Amino acid sequence: MKKLILLMVCTLGILITGELGITYYVSGSIEQRFREIEALLNENQLVASEVVSFKRGFFHSEMVTSVRFKNLPLEKPFQIKHTIFNGPIILQATEAKPIQFKLAVIRSEPIETTTTHKISFLAITNLLYSGAIESQTAGSAYNVQNGQFQVSGQSWSSEYSIASDKKSWKGNVIFPQINLQSMSMNLALEELQVIFDQSRSPFGNWLGTVSLTLKNGKEPKENFQLNQLKLVEDSVFREQVIDVFWDLELGKMVLMNENYGPFSVKMQVINLDPAGLMLLSNNNGNGYTQEGFEKLLQEFLTKNPKMMIEPSQINLPQGSIQLDAELGIGGPDMTFPLNLEQFEKSINGYFHLLIPKELFIEGLTTLFSPGINNDPKNAKLEEAQKKTLLDQQVTQKINKLKQDGILIEKDKDYDFKISIMSGKWVSNGKEVARPFSDNRAPTSQTGGENSIAPIK
Repeated sequence: MKKLILLMVCTLGILITGELGITYYVSGSIEQRFREIEALLNENQLVASEVVSFKRGFFHSEMVTSVRFKNLPLEKPFQIKHTIFNGPIILQATEAKPIQFKLAVIRSEPIETTTTHKISFLAITNLLYSGAIESQTAGSAYNVQNGQFQVSGQSWSSEYSIASDKKSWKGNVIFPQINLQSMSMNLALEELQVIFDQSRSPFGNWLGTVSLTLKNGKEPKENFQLNQLKLVEDSVFREQVIDVFWDLELGKMVLMNENYGPFSVKMQVINLDPAGLMLLSNNNGNGYTQEGFEKLLQEFLTKNPKMMIEPSQINLPQGSIQLDAELGIGGPDMTFPLNLEQFEKSINGYFHLLIPKELFIEGLTTLFSPGINNDPKNAKLEEAQKKTLLDQQVTQKINKLKQDGILIEKDKDYDFKISIMSGKWVSNGKEVARPFSDNRAPTSQTGGENSIAPIK
C-alpha cells in the first residue's frame, strides 16, 4: 500500500511538474509569437508596434505593447496591457488541422493615455506546433480621439492567421455601427470592414488582396448619405515585376441634396520593379540623395511601367464622365544618367475623356486661377478684372483645343482625345502642341499668341 501511495504521489508530482513546465514553455512561445507579429506589423506604412515589456510566468504572463499610427500626429502611442493565461492547455485535432495548442484567454485593456478614453477587447489565440498563428478577437466599446477627431463604437471583431513560414497572412477587421466625428463632420456608418490576404514576393514585398468597404453612412442633418463605397487593391508578382490593380465602386452618395454615383473605376499599374518598390517602402519619406534618386528611377523605368484605366463611367450631378487611358514610360533600352529628351521620347499612350462642358470649364478655371491670382503683374487688378482675365484664358484654351482637333463638342459634353507617340502629342494623325504646356496667366506683358490686352 505504501508503495502504491508513493507511486501515486510521484506520478502526481511528475504531472504537476510537467504541467508547470509546459505552461512556462507556452508563455515563452507566446512572447516569441507576439514579437514575430510585431515585426510583421512594422513592415507596413500605417502602424508601428512595439513590445514594451513581457513578464513571463507559470500560470499567466503580463505584456505591455505600444501601438501608434505612423501618419497621424498622436501625442502619445496607444499602450495596451495584456494578461495572458497559459493554461490549462487543450490538445485538439481535426481532419482540417493537425494537433495544436489552444491557448487560454488573452485579456487586454488600455493603459490610460491622452489619446484614448475607453477601448477593450478579448482575444483567443491558437498556437500551432508548426509555429503558425491564428487569432480571433471580440472587441467591446471603444472611444478614441486625437485633438478634434474622434472615432467611437460599441463593438468590433477581427480574425487573422499567419503561416508558419511568416510569408503569408490573411484575415479581416469589422467595425459595426462606427461613428466618425470632427469639427466639420459627424458621420455614422453601418459598417466598416477591412479584408486582407497577402503573401511575400521573393523581394520581400507584401502582395495580394486588400479591400476596404464602407456601408450606409449618413450625418444626422442628412447633408451627407452614403450607400456603399468599396476599394479593392490586388497585387501580383509576375516574371520579376509587380502588377497592381485597383477597383473603386460607389453605390450612391448624396451630398448637399445632390446625387453622386453609382460608378465603378478600374485602374492598373503593371511592370513595376519589386526592388524599386522595396526602396520606396523602406525610405519612410526621408528623401533621397541624387545618386539614390537616379538608382530608383533606373529600377523603375527599365521595366517599362504602364498605367491603364479601363473604360469607366462616373455619374455626377452635372452629368456623366466617361474615361479610359493608357500610358507607358521607359523601357529596357534606356541609358543613364537620363536626359529630358530621352525621357520624353519614352512616353507612349492615349487619354480619352467625355465630360460635361460645365465640369471641363470648372476644371480649366481651377487650373488657371492660381497663375492669375499669384502673378505680381496682376496685383493691382480688381477681382472682377482678374475674373475677366481668367474667363478669357479659359475660352482661349478651349478654342485652341478645338482648333487642334483635341476637343470636340457633343451636345452638352466635350470629347477630349489625345495620343502620345514617342513623346509627341498627336491628334487626328497630326502632331499638336502639348494641351496644357503653357498655363501662365495672360497679362499685358506676356506677348505672343496668348497675350491679352490689359483691361481698363
